[in-house]
Amino acid sequence: MSETPPFEGRPAAPAAPGQPINGSGPGVWDPEFFQNPYPTYAWLRENDPVRGITWPGPPGHAWLVTRYEDVHAGQADSRLRHDLTAFMAELGIPEPPAIGGDVARLLGRNLTLLDAPDHPRLRAVLSRFFTKRRIEGMRPRIEVLTDGLLDDLAERAGDGPVDLVQDFAWKLPLTVVCELLGVPAEDHELFGYGTDASRDRGATGEYAAGAVVAVERLRALIGEKRANPADDAFTSFVRALDAGEFLDEDEVIAQAMLFVVAGHETTVDLLGNGIHALLSNPDQLKQLTADPSLVTNTVEEVLRYYPPTDIVTPQYTAEPIAFGDVEVDRHQIVILSRASANRDPERYPDPERFDITRNTAGHLGFGHGPHYCVGGMTARIEGQTVFNRIFDRFPDLRHAGDPEQVRWKSNPVARGLVSLPVELGTPRRPGKTA
Repeated sequence: MSETPPFEGRPAAPAAPGQPINGSGPGVWDPEFFQNPYPTYAWLRENDPVRGITWPGPPGHAWLVTRYEDVHAGQADSRLRHDLTAFMAELGIPEPPAIGGDVARLLGRNLTLLDAPDHPRLRAVLSRFFTKRRIEGMRPRIEVLTDGLLDDLAERAGDGPVDLVQDFAWKLPLTVVCELLGVPAEDHELFGYGTDASRDRGATGEYAAGAVVAVERLRALIGEKRANPADDAFTSFVRALDAGEFLDEDEVIAQAMLFVVAGHETTVDLLGNGIHALLSNPDQLKQLTADPSLVTNTVEEVLRYYPPTDIVTPQYTAEPIAFGDVEVDRHQIVILSRASANRDPERYPDPERFDITRNTAGHLGFGHGPHYCVGGMTARIEGQTVFNRIFDRFPDLRHAGDPEQVRWKSNPVARGLVSLPVELGTPRRPGKTA
């Protein structure tokens, strides 16, 4: 087993994160990579599956892990920790000021950035509300919301291209997640700031300003739910706070913000990515429209082929850990790529082919292990509803322009489209089938 190589001679301040430190070969996280990361990931899996790359924070480099076996194992390995604040403390490095100040520190208390004992404590509170029965009970409401948005699109048929990301996929998950949480309808737009700003990660000022407004609205909502409890997630959180299961109001708000922002953006990207994949593979779309029961596996194949989240958070090694024949030392940053793992030919035959009938078992679209996505069930129902209904309502739906030229977000975390221009064609009347 080889140990991770030393980094003597590396630049103290590398020009950009994601570039190879020792050796040659492609880097990651540049504009070309974001448009299509898969050739780079294929090269890395074959030639350098535990890749040393430049990293903007301590210790100045990171390890990018790309093979399925390693990524799958790493997501369930307790030696990989998520709390980078604790990591900085272990290194004796003062935590730098966060963009967004106090609000950023509050949001940093969400369970995706925590380890035991806080992570299992918070996850248990959330899981009590987000049961399979409750989420499945949302299906009729999701169908109604979807049909309403498709009606809105139908009114624009013949007016030229529409953007299915902003005009459709962005709207449905925001309403669903806000209704589940118990956010009043007039406040839903407040919580769309996360995915709007995330389409350009340079918009940190806009993002921070939106976060401040959303946090203060949730703080006020705590008192409102105490006075007027309802059958919603936020009331459940407030009751848990009053029972001592949350440490304070900030911890409640951090979980609610995670639920809204992550639940919204992930599903926006699932819907946009899935519609794009189906339009780009007409043979698969034909199979789905001929047999709508294939929609469940279609969603799973979209999650494998275009996972809406590539890298959730960087992690650090609390102890040395081996990936294949490479041992990574303690106090190293490790980055696990779900998008690469999901296209590993050692796991999935012909992985570059989009196939809605393939066995997708074990895909990492929503992660694996203790940090598996709490909201995955809701996103799946939205995907199942949309992928059947939109092509039934718009049988002539097609890309407006070259599908190879769609623009993807420049974001190492979220893998999704900035926009999806389409021609709707002639809509079918509601309730009328071919």
